[in-house]
Amino acid sequence: MAYHMDDAKQVGEDANHRKYLKEDAMDLIQAWLDELGRKQRTELSTLQVDVLLLLSRHLRGSQPEQLWSATGALVRSAMTMGLNVDPASVKGINPYMAEMRRRVWATILEVDLQASMFCGMPLVIPELNSSSVIPSNLDDTQFDETSTILPISQPNHVYTDSLFQVVLAASLPQRMKALSVIRHSTPDIQDGIKFGGKVEECLLRKPQAMSLHDNDEAPRDGGSLIHRVFLDIYMRRPLIRLYMALIHGPQAQISANESLIAELEQHCLESSRVILSYQDLYTIPALATVTTSPWAQQNFFYNACGLDFRWAALTLCQEIRQCYELNKPKALALNLVRAVETTISYLINRIEQKGTDIKDIVFLALVLQSVQTPTTAPDRPQILQQTVKKTLSTCREKLLQPLLPIDHPHPLTVQPAKRTSIDATLTASIQSTATPPTNLQTDPLSMSDSMFPLNLPAGTEQYFGDLSELAVEYNAFQPGVFDPNDAFNFNFAQPQNYETMWQ
Repeated sequence: MAYHMDDAKQVGEDANHRKYLKEDAMDLIQAWLDELGRKQRTELSTLQVDVLLLLSRHLRGSQPEQLWSATGALVRSAMTMGLNVDPASVKGINPYMAEMRRRVWATILEVDLQASMFCGMPLVIPELNSSSVIPSNLDDTQFDETSTILPISQPNHVYTDSLFQVVLAASLPQRMKALSVIRHSTPDIQDGIKFGGKVEECLLRKPQAMSLHDNDEAPRDGGSLIHRVFLDIYMRRPLIRLYMALIHGPQAQISANESLIAELEQHCLESSRVILSYQDLYTIPALATVTTSPWAQQNFFYNACGLDFRWAALTLCQEIRQCYELNKPKALALNLVRAVETTISYLINRIEQKGTDIKDIVFLALVLQSVQTPTTAPDRPQILQQTVKKTLSTCREKLLQPLLPIDHPHPLTVQPAKRTSIDATLTASIQSTATPPTNLQTDPLSMSDSMFPLNLPAGTEQYFGDLSELAVEYNAFQPGVFDPNDAFNFNFAQPQNYETMWQ
């Protein structure tokens, strides 16, 4: 997990070391867990390893369905160990262990909640009424294994090591109830507004110490910044899932609910705009003021929240369409269009980074143009086609640009540390089994560049780094890829209804 937050170089074969950490290391840890006996499996430290392994798999891009299955198993393992029981009512547990059980239990429930939302599947525990899930607001240095009594928990306006988890866990029962509304085949709008309102109250009660504004508690490093952003996004996710389910549910068609639906749409729009605004904090120049590893921080941010940005951008596109259909003020529509265009630009600027999907970029650009183009426009198919071509062209130009170093001010002059090499025997083993990289000899100047008048340097493939497959794909890109018989061509040769495709 640390490799997602740190771009420090390792001495020696760094690529092989990273490959080991990405693939073999997690498999070996899982194999070690599977071989543990029943007694060891019920130890808290084993459960902590399970949690870290699950989070690592999430960062490495495991399928959401697999993560949801794994989080469900994790919740059941925790219940087998009795973590769902208030530690205060269990005899023989010292204060340190009681507090750690609360922290681990809150973490597991949070992970299950997030995985369930991404998959659209139910929670293992649909409701949580006990306050025992909330850890104490204490610094880690205030207690240890030898403590006979825990210090008094600090009030929430006091910043501690555990404050973020305390605030998040305090809102967990409300967020779980909000999601429970959409488990029904016909979600009740009144219940949705009621429980959604309680989640919004939790948002409003966030301590000032977690503010992103300029004050004494404003984030001064990458860690405190990501904690503040994650806290807000984690609390808004259930709201957006709940409100969108109600907006598009069967009760939304009832005329008596029109005012309620309009209110929910505004709540969705507000949360979506807030989520998209966090991208401004994660540009490379902005990150360079709070961290010495801006690219690693940005990659971690987009890996963890990329889906939130896509959903938020689509929510804005829905509102843009209504602005044009209902003749709302043009200023509102222009502001929303600008926000979606900014998101697309941010994604294009990251096109060479792992985890960025060109299909997402083309998709958002196509949706944005679709909601702005009248359905009665005679040249609508051609406009949509040109949008796809223009977006692909922009992505291609960005991919083929030399990745020149950019000078940005750093808050610290300390250079990224170099990790010491792993054990020589292990390194030799990895080297002997690793497949040597294949150098793809491509000549960008040999492409048909009638649409893309780029002055490309020789050997451009080196700028793709380890994404050699993208080099092949984009070097093979031709202006005439839009075949009349292609299902993605948007011309009259295809019978598909492209009006509803993006929905």
